[in-house]
Amino acid sequence: MLISNQPIVGSGIGGSSCSYFLRDQLKDDIDIDLYEANEIGGRLATVKYEDKIYEVGGCIIHERNKYMNTFREKFQLKKIADNLDEILTIRDRDGFQFCSSKSAIITYAKMIWEYGFMSLFRLHKFISHLLDQFDNIYNLQENGEAFSTVEDLFAAADPKFLTYFNISAKEGFASYVHLNEKTVDDLVRATIRVNYGQTTDVHLFLSSVSVAGMFGTLWGIQGGNRQVPELLVQKSIVNFLNNRVVKIAYDEPHKEYVVESVSKLAAEKLVKSYDVVVIANPITGDSKTPIEFVNFSTPISVSGQYQRTVATLVAGNLNASYYHWHKDNVPDVIINNDDDVVNSIGKIKPVIKVKKVKTHVWKIFSQRPLMESELKAMFETPKVIEIKDWLAYPKYEKLNVLDGNFVLHDRLFYVNAIEWAASAMEMSVIGAKNVALLVEKEILRSTGKVERHVKERKFEKEEL
Repeated sequence: MLISNQPIVGSGIGGSSCSYFLRDQLKDDIDIDLYEANEIGGRLATVKYEDKIYEVGGCIIHERNKYMNTFREKFQLKKIADNLDEILTIRDRDGFQFCSSKSAIITYAKMIWEYGFMSLFRLHKFISHLLDQFDNIYNLQENGEAFSTVEDLFAAADPKFLTYFNISAKEGFASYVHLNEKTVDDLVRATIRVNYGQTTDVHLFLSSVSVAGMFGTLWGIQGGNRQVPELLVQKSIVNFLNNRVVKIAYDEPHKEYVVESVSKLAAEKLVKSYDVVVIANPITGDSKTPIEFVNFSTPISVSGQYQRTVATLVAGNLNASYYHWHKDNVPDVIINNDDDVVNSIGKIKPVIKVKKVKTHVWKIFSQRPLMESELKAMFETPKVIEIKDWLAYPKYEKLNVLDGNFVLHDRLFYVNAIEWAASAMEMSVIGAKNVALLVEKEILRSTGKVERHVKERKFEKEEL
């Protein structure tokens, strides 16, 4: 019997996984209206060039990402491994800080020589312990535990996490992990630059998520990561509305939310009422799809801003002389550790394995759109394939993560609160699972069906 009609605003990895979890938890007791202003996938996007597909959005998944691994297995998707034989260069305004080798053994030897064995050992030990404690979140969610704030969620996993949110990466890695200054200024800063376009002023937890990519296997989905949200939506059996939500009004007498949206194609207005609403889009003041909140006794607002990151895909050859290389010794990945407008440049491969590509494709992450003159200086004959101007992740220097609320108002939930801790595909799914559990508890409480669902879940576990 249907007990709720549930809207979710946004079909990125957060919104799509939230719809999937709600369907899994509430079965046929719920109808789901999924609002999406653009395309399913959000910040997961691909582009085609010369009949090959390239990632232009989120591209890296860590081997310890339990939910993304589970989705891949359930949907029988294949992995495409991160390139292990790439030559990576870290540089600042004075020149090169570090350059890897195609040989892993030589790279490790160079890292030990450059940064010291003990500093690297401490870094690895700290990240390994953090990942182990992070796994507690999965256990909590498997047991149906849900939290109204980001602070409560991470405190339940490990109270130390709250300390990591309140200290910068630069201070934290020095005082807690006892890394030498060079390791922090070179390696840690480089991972933050390439992943988040920021500096070691970000909080320690976020930088640890970034550094975790140095340890363990990284991979993506063969054919493109956006397949995951697409399949999640498909399996969720939703009523997909290609509409942009423009207003959410609270109807106090009826304890309902009135959601007003506009269709993408016909610009027709749609107005629907709901008992519970889930928002899975950023709603900071700089949002590209702002929502007006009306009739709330306390204003609905989320502090902070998102970091602008422009992803430019270019086909061609790097101009070796631009960075003073020999043309036969150009690296595959360049991370700029200075204040250059370009965060990183990396050669990327198609998301479907091919024997050979005609033209190399590079992905540039920059803090603003690059001028034609800049691209011509960096490349011999650049051909721009795609430009994506993202509000990609929060500006963590200005962030107080402990302000993150999954509950914005009575029965109004916000998946993207999790991004104030760290922005990543897996983090969005964790936020979605937390919100799905909160919604389930609210719906079952208000309809008096808690006992029945507890019995059903117990039976299902015994069956398994």
